[in-house]
Amino acid sequence: MKKSALCMIIVFASLVCGQANVYVYEADETTPFDYRDIMAGTKLTLIVRSDSNNYWSGGLFIGGGNRAFGTLSARDYDANTRNYAGSHFEEAGRFAKVTGWKDSSIWGFDMFTFYPVYGDFNSKDTSAGDWFIIDYEAKKAGECKVGFYDYSISWNEPVYYLTFTQVRSRDFNNDKKVDFEDYAILASNWNKTDCKDPNWCAGTDLNLDGNVDCNDLLGFIDFWLWPELPNIEVTNGTEPQGLVDSNIIIRLVDIDDNNEITIDVNESITLYLRLTTTEQAGLSVFDVEAMISDTNLGSIDNREYNPNAPNDPNNGTARILAEPRDPFFDYVGPGYEQPEGITLIAANLGEADFNDGNLASFVFTCRGQGDVTVSLKSYLTDLYPRVESILIHQVDLNSQPMVMSSSIPAMESSQALENIDVSELAAWLEEIWANDPNLRETTTEDDWAQFVETVKNLEE
Repeated sequence: MKKSALCMIIVFASLVCGQANVYVYEADETTPFDYRDIMAGTKLTLIVRSDSNNYWSGGLFIGGGNRAFGTLSARDYDANTRNYAGSHFEEAGRFAKVTGWKDSSIWGFDMFTFYPVYGDFNSKDTSAGDWFIIDYEAKKAGECKVGFYDYSISWNEPVYYLTFTQVRSRDFNNDKKVDFEDYAILASNWNKTDCKDPNWCAGTDLNLDGNVDCNDLLGFIDFWLWPELPNIEVTNGTEPQGLVDSNIIIRLVDIDDNNEITIDVNESITLYLRLTTTEQAGLSVFDVEAMISDTNLGSIDNREYNPNAPNDPNNGTARILAEPRDPFFDYVGPGYEQPEGITLIAANLGEADFNDGNLASFVFTCRGQGDVTVSLKSYLTDLYPRVESILIHQVDLNSQPMVMSSSIPAMESSQALENIDVSELAAWLEEIWANDPNLRETTTEDDWAQFVETVKNLEE
C-alpha cells in the first residue's frame, strides 16, 4: 500500500485525465539510459513526460527493501510552499507542485500539474512535454525497483516499475571517479587470496570469491573512467539501438590488412586484431572474443605463446601485442560463448592509450572446404569499440583440377606463343613449388619438374 491517508489525492483523482510516462536518462539529462548494469554511485535522471495538456497527478516511489539500494531526490525545495520548484518544468503549468512523502514503508515524491490549493479549475495552462524531473542514485549492489504511479489508475499500486541492476563500486578511494588511483589500489591487491567481509581487500574483490584476480580486473575495466557517459548511437532520433564508438575500430585481418582472404584446406594463417582510432578517441583496455562461424571448417589455437619455451610442441601461438600496456593484465584463453574460439584481454590503465596497429594475434587453421567467418565480440560494457570480422574462402586442391596447368592457355599455334614469356612462366612455376607446402603434398618433385620442363620446351 502506498499511503493510507492523503484525502486530497482521493478527491483530486477524479480530475486526472492526462497521459504520462517516465523516461530515464543519464546524469546529463539528455542521453537516454540503456538499462545496462550500473555501478553503485551512478546518478540518473527520471523525467515524466506527457503528450497531453490535461490534469495529471502521480508519483515516483521506492518501497520496502528496495530503499536499501537506491534513493530519489527532488530539486530546489521551498519550505514556505513545501514545493520542490526545480523539479517541475514550465510545461507542467503554473500550478504544478512536487511534494515529498516518507513513511515506514515507502519514500518518494508526489507530482501534480494542478494543485487545487493554488488556483481554480478554469486556470489550467498545462501543455504537452516534459513535466517533472526526479534524480536517482544507486546506493549499493543489487536490484532496485522504482514504482511509477498514475493516480487516475491507482494511488495504491504503481503502473509499472523501473528496475535498475547495480554492481559493486569500482571507485575504491571514493573520489567519485574510476581512474588510475583506483587501478593502483587494485594492483596493490593483485593475486590476494584471503579477501573477507566486510573489506574484501579494499573492495577490489568485486565478485566476493576471496581472490583478486582476472575476474575482478574484467569487472573493473568495464567502468574505467566512470562516470564518463556512454557514446550512444541513436537510430531514428529516438531510442538507443546500440553502444558503439565509431572512432575506435578493431578489425580482424591477415598480415597484409586484408579482411577477405582465400586459403587452402589444412593451411594455417596468423590473424591479427588491428586497432584504428581517430583523434577524438583512444583505447586503453580490450576484452575481445573471436568466434568461428562453423567450427567444423576451421580451428583457432587459443593457447598463449610462451617465449621461454619456443621449442615446446605444446606451446601456443596466440600473443598479446598491444603497446604500451601493463603485461600482468594480459590474458589469452578459450572463448566465453564459443570455447573453440579465443579470448584476448589487455589493459593499459596509465595515461597513454594503445598505439594504433596490432593488439593481438592468433593462428587459424582451415579444416575443410567452404567459407568461414571469424567474428569479434567486445565485452567492454558493449560500448566500444566497433569490431569487424574476416571472411575466409577455403579451397581443397585435391578436389579441383590443377590450377597451374588449367591456367596455361592452349598453345596450338605460333600466334599464341608470341604473347608468352616462357622463361618467366617457368621461373614462376619453380617459385610456387618452393613456397607452397600444400602443392608439395599433392604432387612429387619429379612430376613437377617434368611439368616445368615441358613449359620450357614450348619456347623451342
